[in-house]
Amino acid sequence: LPATHYPLSTSAPSAYGLRNCNIASRLEFLIPLLGSYNVLLKTVKRSYRILTSDIEEVIKPNFAQLQECGLTVCDIVKTNPRLLSFNPERIKRYVHRADMLGVPCCSPAFRMAVCSTNEGSVTARMEFLSRTLGCSMDNILMAVGKRPTILGLSMDNLRRKIEFLVTEVGLKPECIVECLGILRYSLEKRMVPRHSVMEILQARGLMKKDASLYGLIMQGEADFVARYIDPHKDMVPGLADAYSAACSGKMPVVPDSTVKKRHGRHDISCRGFAMFEIWNLLSYMLDNYTCRSALHLADTLLEFSELQQ
Repeated sequence: LPATHYPLSTSAPSAYGLRNCNIASRLEFLIPLLGSYNVLLKTVKRSYRILTSDIEEVIKPNFAQLQECGLTVCDIVKTNPRLLSFNPERIKRYVHRADMLGVPCCSPAFRMAVCSTNEGSVTARMEFLSRTLGCSMDNILMAVGKRPTILGLSMDNLRRKIEFLVTEVGLKPECIVECLGILRYSLEKRMVPRHSVMEILQARGLMKKDASLYGLIMQGEADFVARYIDPHKDMVPGLADAYSAACSGKMPVVPDSTVKKRHGRHDISCRGFAMFEIWNLLSYMLDNYTCRSALHLADTLLEFSELQQ
């Protein structure tokens, strides 16, 4: 089809900008640049401004500048296509910022450092990490250089994750600096559920007490389930369902909440992240064994997870 006949939705926000621009010339330039019309459509869905930005003054200079840093069209489109429509001076600042982080040019980390950080937020986040984790800016620079994507997280997001790792898991701040990449993962859907599984398995002697939470969190979902959930379904009833519910967000887990359950004449109160797994296990024990066995298990779990009844 001629460039003017490509089917673009006029209901999208970009329609307002398209009224005053030469869409044909933009399509003739962008389709070969991106490789295909389908890629263009996917890109427009993520950033419609690529169709309304000036080709000569904005898109070409930005693409040339990013290409000099070793970024390909594929890198830009997959990571952050909005970069192509930014003010070229802003792109220069992004590139300079990545250089300041000490990230090697042409490396995957450099691409993420350029594409994933918000202007004006990097310094604040670096200072926050240095202050919260009690280490020098040089050490933070080195750690962030390996995982620059964490600079795209809000300070509240970082604070909650660090607080959980220090207070609930018991990690030392220096250990978090060494494995800073752990902060990329969701607190509610990754860290908390897997830490709770680790506590339950350790309490029942099904996992070594010195197991690394970092290793568990870094594992892919399929590998984690195959190694730590499926083999223990029969020995820990309810664990699989509770883990699945927690990961999907259907079972909220709030660090500072206290949940009380009553089983017959026994009141059980649990505080903390592992509440739902502990309750499932205690319910099973109360149904199938003696009250003394269940309460002994409760004491063991509370000792391991540092929960307070």
